[in-house]
Amino acid sequence: MSKYKLKNVAILTTSRADYSILRNLINLCKSSKKLKFKLIVSGQHMSKKYGNTFNEIESDYGKKNLIKINLNVSRSNVEFLIQVIQNAGKKFSNLFTKNKFDFIILLGDRYETLSIAITSVMHEIPIIHINGGEKTLGSTDDMFRHCITKLSNYHFVSCKKYFNRVLQLGEKKSNIFNVGSLGVEAFSKSKIITKSEIEKRLKIKFSKKNYVICINATTYGNENINDLLKNLFLALNEIKDCTTIFTLPNSDLNSDIITEKIKHFCNTNKKAFYFKNLGHLYFKSILKICDAIIGNSSSGVIEVPSLGIPTINIGIRQEGRERTSSIIDCKINKKKILNAINKSQKIKFLKSNVTKKSRKFLYKKNSSKKIYDKILDILEAKTHLKEFVDVIK
Repeated sequence: MSKYKLKNVAILTTSRADYSILRNLINLCKSSKKLKFKLIVSGQHMSKKYGNTFNEIESDYGKKNLIKINLNVSRSNVEFLIQVIQNAGKKFSNLFTKNKFDFIILLGDRYETLSIAITSVMHEIPIIHINGGEKTLGSTDDMFRHCITKLSNYHFVSCKKYFNRVLQLGEKKSNIFNVGSLGVEAFSKSKIITKSEIEKRLKIKFSKKNYVICINATTYGNENINDLLKNLFLALNEIKDCTTIFTLPNSDLNSDIITEKIKHFCNTNKKAFYFKNLGHLYFKSILKICDAIIGNSSSGVIEVPSLGIPTINIGIRQEGRERTSSIIDCKINKKKILNAINKSQKIKFLKSNVTKKSRKFLYKKNSSKKIYDKILDILEAKTHLKEFVDVIK
């Protein structure tokens, strides 16, 4: 009997957000006796500006299973982001020339991930894509995501509607799998740090009311980020005995403007704090203490409902995503934002909308294990050639 040949599989992580989502799947692949596994760490992870999150990953997994690709992510203007896209193509082409992977696993919709997907296709490395089929009308990520879907061979989505959307894009039905949200699974499994430990470690003090604020750039459409921040800050200033905890944005177009204004707000407000990178454990633990999350981040729409707290989603950035009842959408206006925050704290809203059903939004049991098991099946297939499927015949 011939000896089983280990399959070379890589998972890509480019940001703190996708790392926390992928962690359970990474652990399964790392401990597998059927895979020769590598974790490719790139994008924001190597940047001091975004918290040097590579150090956290190296602490979690050691150096043996890691491949580090530095794309020099440091600024957020168009010219620089184009350079990052070009760097990704060149550096990953060099990596793929030296390392022949049987598969690469990509999550989401970032611009550098699209460049890496194109490079993978050029090197004939099949792609497994996670979180395709989603829609975000206020972000260029929407277009990048659908492009990555068309470059990928297999697709793991988080709900039936996203399954149908990938199918609509001309992908083969037997290659699409509805496994639920890895992000929601990650939130449901991780531990919690105590309130006193958070206050001591992060040097903050919680108040009667506490809110997490996550604002990212709206990169598509006519929404003005300066207006959003101005109205948000005005609304927050009207809430008495309130602590606000800001997470700084990802490396998207014009994110530097957001970072600068958040820092100014926190420096002039004693009960406002900002962090480059809280890490998954602290982020989740703080959310469990807080009364709501406010902003326009996908985490507020996807993962946070599972914790049983409301989301105030401002503006158009997340328009198009599936919603659950604990999410309150509001326009960019001080009064509307303040009304949404006040509404989220009323007992009637909490009883009617923050429910067992909203906590299970996009959740399916053992999502990571389902993906891992299916990957093992996929690896045994004789061919992974893509075929465009006509939806209209």
